[in-house]
Amino acid sequence: MKSSLVILFTAISLMLSAQSLRSISVSFIPVYKGELFELNDEVDNYDITISKLKFYLSNIGLSSSDKGDWIEKDSYHLLDFDEPKGMTIMLQIPENLAANSLNFNLGVDSLTNVSGAMSGDLDPMHGMYWAWQSGYINFKIEGKSDKCPGRKNKFQFHLGGFLAPFNAMQKVSLPIIIKDEIYVVFDIGELIESVDVSKVYEIMSPKAKAVSMAQEAASLFKIVE
Repeated sequence: MKSSLVILFTAISLMLSAQSLRSISVSFIPVYKGELFELNDEVDNYDITISKLKFYLSNIGLSSSDKGDWIEKDSYHLLDFDEPKGMTIMLQIPENLAANSLNFNLGVDSLTNVSGAMSGDLDPMHGMYWAWQSGYINFKIEGKSDKCPGRKNKFQFHLGGFLAPFNAMQKVSLPIIIKDEIYVVFDIGELIESVDVSKVYEIMSPKAKAVSMAQEAASLFKIVE
């Protein structure tokens, strides 16, 4: 009888827990000068074409100044601008959660880099992993420009590194109003303007330039109403 009651109370608790959750979507949208940006579009005035844009978001959470933080469990997402469906992340949050900021890491933290957690979006098959010494590529952008002196005018910026002084992961916090759909724009135009591809056109390992470019990229996320 006692075991039956335990099972009953457990089932009721699980039902109540499930009923107390709500789903919200967080969609990431690339823009250039306020307009929707698509891969392989030529960016006017810069003679630049972007062919690849992928990055990791991790530890996605919501916080309130007076009620603490909520963080998604096992929170690792690989966003690939070549796959529009993958640009929306669904979160299951407490029904009555009060929050005024959306938080996430642009990249993969040091602990994950050394923990051997290499499945799902963290699987090396996605082309976002160097080796155990240098870890994950947090942010990858590739393209071409006539101004670029690289082979076939191509540039490649693979931003990563988890060891000091070249830890490229960046923390992002954006003010929000909680609602069912949240939209975050990423201004690819500003990132392009921040790089002179006639002088810098390849980053393929952890270094100071990777960190500074990752910092610039992290500053380009904005909430839109």
